[in-house]
Amino acid sequence: MAVLGPGFVPLANRSNDYLIDREEQKHRSFTGVRGIAEQDQMAQESQGRIADRTREHLTPTDIGVVRFRRVMLDGAKALKDGEEPAAAQRHRSYRLRSGGAVAPSDLSFDEVMKQRFGSATGRVPS
Repeated sequence: MAVLGPGFVPLANRSNDYLIDREEQKHRSFTGVRGIAEQDQMAQESQGRIADRTREHLTPTDIGVVRFRRVMLDGAKALKDGEEPAAAQRHRSYRLRSGGAVAPSDLSFDEVMKQRFGSATGRVPS
């Protein structure tokens, strides 16, 4: 939980560089910022202010960005019109988790998945 100051403003914030400890960062912690909430806040705010996307010059390789934005905007409009987001109906999909493994080169992907997760698809049993 973030430590709060006057007005419920987190003590570690953008104005004081989230109280980053360079020695901590150099030797112990990737971020140098103490606290999960503070690290999350730093990650979100360090992306900068909301950008004017109307001035972007997207290329064909940005199709993923374009599609994601379209899905988000369409979902927001549908929610405004009272339509429940489709993701709420597909909650079982969120039982999937990413994973990683270093495996011998002679094993197939399916074999690695079966050994590591008990299933070629990596799905959690229901």
